[in-house]
Amino acid sequence: IMGTVEVEKPWKSSEILKTYDKEKKDASTGKIKTVKIHVHPNLEPRNPFLARHLFRDLEDSKKDLWYKLWRDMLFQIPRAKPTTRNPYKETVEGSCKEGGKIWKELVKFQKEHEQNKIRTTKLSSALLLGAQDSTAENVGFSERVDNVLALNFWPLTTVIYVPFLLEIDAANPKRSRMEAAGFSLAIPEVSDLKLFCSSFTGVLQKLRAEAKPQGYRPRNACIELAPEASLDLLSQQAWLPSEKSKGFSGVVSSVEYIHLEKQGNNVKTLGSGRVSPNPKLLRRYEQIRKRYFSPLFRSIRLGGLLERSPRRWWEAFSKPLNTLPVEFFMNAPDLPHFVKHFQRDVRVAFSQEDSQPPSQKETQMSEEVDSPPIANTKEAKSIERIVMNMVRSYVIGKTSDKTGVDYKKIKAEFNKPSSDTEAQAESKESPERKNFEDARKKLAERLFLEVRSRHGSEFSSYFAEHFGAVQQLTIASGEDFQRVCDSLLKSPEDVRVITLLALSANS
Repeated sequence: IMGTVEVEKPWKSSEILKTYDKEKKDASTGKIKTVKIHVHPNLEPRNPFLARHLFRDLEDSKKDLWYKLWRDMLFQIPRAKPTTRNPYKETVEGSCKEGGKIWKELVKFQKEHEQNKIRTTKLSSALLLGAQDSTAENVGFSERVDNVLALNFWPLTTVIYVPFLLEIDAANPKRSRMEAAGFSLAIPEVSDLKLFCSSFTGVLQKLRAEAKPQGYRPRNACIELAPEASLDLLSQQAWLPSEKSKGFSGVVSSVEYIHLEKQGNNVKTLGSGRVSPNPKLLRRYEQIRKRYFSPLFRSIRLGGLLERSPRRWWEAFSKPLNTLPVEFFMNAPDLPHFVKHFQRDVRVAFSQEDSQPPSQKETQMSEEVDSPPIANTKEAKSIERIVMNMVRSYVIGKTSDKTGVDYKKIKAEFNKPSSDTEAQAESKESPERKNFEDARKKLAERLFLEVRSRHGSEFSSYFAEHFGAVQQLTIASGEDFQRVCDSLLKSPEDVRVITLLALSANS
């Protein structure tokens, strides 16, 4: 249909229906100013199938989050060029010529098929992502006519997601932010068409029911990594009725994702891949999504989860801990939203990711996230547990010595439940606790930078001189000390990554 759009800067070579003045608050100064609004006619595509199952606000489609997301993707990716939107303009004016053209091609296709010939026709990027009429070497793109007909319907079964990527401000890391980077399209590969049709409408209806705003996007469409589009689509509960009878592979064999972004006048492919419906992988994905609150932490964990080779949960943090600003990992009140709760998530990971043997980890899914700190370590046998408790004992002990505050006296204040906001909680904070917290953060940050600058044998010596040179009452036995020594000799980089995470958790 032909709708309208209101913009401050008028479009070139476009009709202006009307103009009017509007008061607007200046973002930088906070003052109210008057701006002129220009109203242009705007082509708005409609999708009756998705309108029935996915879109919610059909009376005012501009307010529907999924409707806007679908329209933005359609006119920024496959039909970014104005010439590719002609079928929609023709529909508004009367009838679309594309229908008559493809019908004539199908008739010719059928006649040639009876003669054991295959008729092809030109293929454009409006129907197949990445295709074009011809290359720079004048090599044409063509496809079977029946396949070209089917390609007209791919937007109906494609779920759109918006990846948010980290943009670092080197001058002021606390001003870093996560910005939307194009679209990640989740395209299912159908194994059983009948089962897929009966299940897919349930998937769309669930997405519609859970749509809450995050800016001008639906929150359940916002992801941290482009491959998460495939994981999220596979994890939708609406597939489960079919899973009981045939399993995921009976409905879809996999879900492809393709990450696309319009840059200037061109559409760039930033990544693509395929995720198969592995139940173990999907269970781990659900665990990560439910347990952890920090977008930065979740994105790193998901990146490690998608690696082909098996990885321990903390291995994926090696590069971020060594390259990202230290402010992202230290406890502070003015952190960017995407790193808030990072320290809390690290503590949860230390408590739960290594709390069970590997065989039980894969089969038992715990949804408990507010676990207490690791205080009783007599049963801790892994290197992760041992290092975590050594670092924790060292930081608390040194902070108590420096501030003169007994940690046992303020421990109850740490664990006391409260419904206050952060500002209210900070105003009620006792002077002893505030003094202790500030000193602990400074100590943890200094140790973090010192550990990050050391590698190999140099780090092993540093670890022994600091964390091993104080009384460690939490270590269960000499076997734990022996395990630390062996790890420092054989794999010091592993201990180094665990130490950095432990310092973040105790900042």
